[in-house]
Amino acid sequence: MEKSNKLLNKYLDKMTYVGELEVSGDIMNWYRNKDINISKIKDVVYFMLVNDKLYKIGKTECATGWHGRVHTYKIGGKFDHTNARIIRVMNEDNLLEHRIKVYVLEIPRKKVEFECPATGDIITDDIPMAKNMEWHLTKKFINEGYELKFCNQL
Repeated sequence: MEKSNKLLNKYLDKMTYVGELEVSGDIMNWYRNKDINISKIKDVVYFMLVNDKLYKIGKTECATGWHGRVHTYKIGGKFDHTNARIIRVMNEDNLLEHRIKVYVLEIPRKKVEFECPATGDIITDDIPMAKNMEWHLTKKFINEGYELKFCNQL
């Protein structure tokens, strides 16, 4: 049982609402927030909520960003285990009349310098941090009593 929404609201206050997913049979329809340009959203941690309850913390660090990730959700449950789990949970919990609200938190890449052990050359790179943030937040919310029913990693 979730202890309170205080922790969740702390994060949602800093996040951007990007749209909603709706389960329809074995696929999910996407309804984007038309007030923002999702193609510009790249490295993010995202929260999925149903009825104001947190069901998933996820991340994307790919070149296509949130746009690419939402495309994966739209293909449905036949080709993706997370999608299949979301569809199953929505059915089992009798939530099909509700949409999944999605909020994102942009996670900037971190510029690092390191030495190549073979040549001694100094290499500078931008390292994605969304995966680390997803892991940290998932652990934090689980420790606070959140269930995260859409997460396969648990």
